[in-house]
Amino acid sequence: DIAKYNDGDVDNGQGGVEPRFIFDAVLARRVSAPSLIKQICSSMHVMMFWSAGRMRFVQDRPQTPVMWITNDHVIDGKFVYAGTGQREQYSHALVSFTDPARGGAIAVEAEMRRAVLARQGYSAKEVALLGCCRRSQARRHARWLLEKSDDRLFAVTWRAGLDYFADNPIRPGD
Repeated sequence: DIAKYNDGDVDNGQGGVEPRFIFDAVLARRVSAPSLIKQICSSMHVMMFWSAGRMRFVQDRPQTPVMWITNDHVIDGKFVYAGTGQREQYSHALVSFTDPARGGAIAVEAEMRRAVLARQGYSAKEVALLGCCRRSQARRHARWLLEKSDDRLFAVTWRAGLDYFADNPIRPGD
């Protein structure tokens, strides 16, 4: 499913289409397997986690809800609402990538939120996107980083017993 989503066509910003994510890298130095897997996963908005003794993956992409959580599922019916507040938003996202148009030199694609910049000043999230050789992919990743920054404004947590989810287990990303 992750590979099919990655191969889906998206606008390349120049009037054409291209696959959503392409990983194109030469692995020339020794790195621990978990670190390398994490870097590869982050380039396509995937999170790795362990469950039932197996490595599993979940991708941040549009999907339908798997279960509605109500007060019946929650211990004492208590939801805790929190968030990071607007001060934790990024005004800029800077994504480094390998630019073949510049002979393989590192280039940076940036996105900005003017409203956040005006409200709280410059606050940047900087990432190096391993395996990214397209400016359009780096730009989409920068936009995604800013959207995720917005998502941190609101969060809800709750406590629940496993008996509620035995028939319909919930995993990270659901």
